[in-house]
Amino acid sequence: MLNGNLKSEFSKNVATLFTGTFIAQTIPLLASLILSRIYTPEDFAVNEVFLRLYSIGIVFSTLRYEQAIVLPKENQKAANIIFLILKTSIITSVFFLVLNFVFGEWVEDSQGIPNLYYYLLLIPLALVISSNYQALNYWSVRNKNYKQLSITKSTVSFANSGYRLVLGVITSGHPIGLVSSMIVSQSIGIVMLLKNNLKAFITFSKNREKGDVIKIAKEYEDFPKINTFHALMDAIREATIIYLIIHFFGDTTLGLYAFTIRLMKLPLGMIGTSIGQVFFQKAAEVVNQRKSIYEITLKTIKRLTFISLPIFILIGILSGWAFEFVFGDKWSNAGVIAQIITPWMFFHFIASPLSQIPIILKKQKQFFLVSIFGFFLGIITLFCSGFYMKDVYISLTIFSIAQSCYLLFVLLWILKIARNHDKCNT
Repeated sequence: MLNGNLKSEFSKNVATLFTGTFIAQTIPLLASLILSRIYTPEDFAVNEVFLRLYSIGIVFSTLRYEQAIVLPKENQKAANIIFLILKTSIITSVFFLVLNFVFGEWVEDSQGIPNLYYYLLLIPLALVISSNYQALNYWSVRNKNYKQLSITKSTVSFANSGYRLVLGVITSGHPIGLVSSMIVSQSIGIVMLLKNNLKAFITFSKNREKGDVIKIAKEYEDFPKINTFHALMDAIREATIIYLIIHFFGDTTLGLYAFTIRLMKLPLGMIGTSIGQVFFQKAAEVVNQRKSIYEITLKTIKRLTFISLPIFILIGILSGWAFEFVFGDKWSNAGVIAQIITPWMFFHFIASPLSQIPIILKKQKQFFLVSIFGFFLGIITLFCSGFYMKDVYISLTIFSIAQSCYLLFVLLWILKIARNHDKCNT
């Protein structure tokens, strides 16, 4: 059983992270009221294409090693993982810069978005910044520096939204404000997270022996071998969905979809991410202490369901007219899309924080196989519905139902492996 201290610490850490995350996600929500009037759906489509290609690059940039930072018992080992990520991010960025020079114009022509080639030149810089920002986030989680992480998240979010607003006004709604905001804001985040850790990292760097980075890469080789392909598959899936939406329904629909998804995931960012980060650290600790991983997993599912169900019910009921009322006439169809994808976002909210369980229990291979099924289910569902139905709302409804069923299956599978692990350790 979880003792009172563990419960108290878990709740306190979640509350600390939630405070910062709530502020971090409320800022872009409020900013969206203005952003939706500065930028057009087509501008958000440009940003979405940029993010989908970036999301593929970030997989190679970190090789998913950032998830391993929480796991080692020694801080020196964890620091070596960060040094490893720094090297892989630089190498990947150079590679993507070359790719953009070779294939950038072809990508621009295939997507039909003017000047996309120039926006893609920012991807290499975004990869270096974002990779190391993620690594420092996990370092803070490892060391339970939740207050510092909370403040940093709030500041990064404020910088991101503020930059988008200011540059949007200056450039009269040019999409460069959307595309480059992540680079600027996360750079600020890196400075903040390094502020109290710089001396420690300098010491870790001096204490590092020759070959330590290679050793740590081999010790956690399952992350690039399995988790990288898993994450890459997810990124390709998202990029393919974007391509199918443009192909069947046009870039305006893509902009509406991207704007809606971003807003719908705000509850996940506010609560789910906070619980997920604390849950990852605590679950790894529970497993190391040979306590019940099933119990904490089940309690987390109940907690997430209790918190989120009323929120998503309200979203499903009210978003149809709320989007038009809040954001303007040109976003009215986004409200309909929000209603359609509400069940999918609900299950995504619950499943996302628990996706660390297969990593902790060393079930990455099995989880990868489960995800392959999800990959083909999503792509085939959207392709067939778009090809035969020719209607964006019907297609997204079928897609949302399919994704909801898949995520429910994932939750049941996670509970099963958690229960089996407990049985093997009793």
